[in-house]
Amino acid sequence: MELLDGGESYDAAELYIKYGIVKPETVAKTDIVEGLGVIDDCMNTVGLIPDLICAPGWSHDSVVAAVMATKSEGINGLFRAKALIDVDTGESGVRKYSELLPWKNKNNVVEVRKALGK
Repeated sequence: MELLDGGESYDAAELYIKYGIVKPETVAKTDIVEGLGVIDDCMNTVGLIPDLICAPGWSHDSVVAAVMATKSEGINGLFRAKALIDVDTGESGVRKYSELLPWKNKNNVVEVRKALGK
């Protein structure tokens, strides 16, 4: 938590904070995609521009990875970020190093900027 200089709680002797806990098992892919959809709001809402886009446990999904890659190409139409994509290492995923390249090819996981010489 960070108190903003000049905020009404900045000089308070005590703070009472209310929060909720997210239950990971209730999170769905649509929640992740919707969350990625508001990346452009970060600059106006919190004054920060994301430079790394991560979704641990979800980014191996091709839809989530595609949204992450798209968002990383143009935040607010001005800035670029890096999307960190996970490899599926679950029961039906990559279990050996030799399975990595076929998984990448099957799921179209490529670094577009490198491929285009950017």
